[in-house]
Amino acid sequence: MGGGPVWSHNSVVLCWSECMSSLQCQHQIEPKDRYTTSNNRADIVVFDSTCGGNVELDVALAHPWSQDILRSAATTDGAAARRREDIKHNKYSQEQLPGGYTPTLIPLVFEHFGGWGEEASTFLNKLSKLYRDEEGRNNPSDFKTHWRRRLSVQLQRCNASVLARKMIRVTYGQNTDQSLDVVQLSIQ
Repeated sequence: MGGGPVWSHNSVVLCWSECMSSLQCQHQIEPKDRYTTSNNRADIVVFDSTCGGNVELDVALAHPWSQDILRSAATTDGAAARRREDIKHNKYSQEQLPGGYTPTLIPLVFEHFGGWGEEASTFLNKLSKLYRDEEGRNNPSDFKTHWRRRLSVQLQRCNASVLARKMIRVTYGQNTDQSLDVVQLSIQ
């Protein structure tokens, strides 16, 4: 059964993984035992042979109505995403890879109402330069359009599932597991 914050997060992670697979980018979802300082895991590690290093991707969904950001989000577009990007950078600056290296992090942050964090947009732009269409031509605009839509639709599916589950609980009470499964299937 899905529809909560973890399901939403994981479904966006899987969508990013599909995006990278479409480019044959070598990556791994939630690799274990990467850090010497903790048991934390990045959501995705991209093995980047073009620059000789790896990039850690951490997906986050930021709500502009969160208490710690509400005042800024009310006046500044993208404030919730920027705040989550800062939190992620701070978290990963404390991590260490074997050999004493700090991981290279790209936070892929989305606001619940559809806004993208700056670093997620930049990363998608970078990926789009690797894309080749059926005739072998570089076509970054088609790639960006396709994946922006896929990721945005996935985020809205997540939002719809969370709202539907809340409405069922409000309407029918807490004992509604079977109804919740039906709602989840209809949203997918």
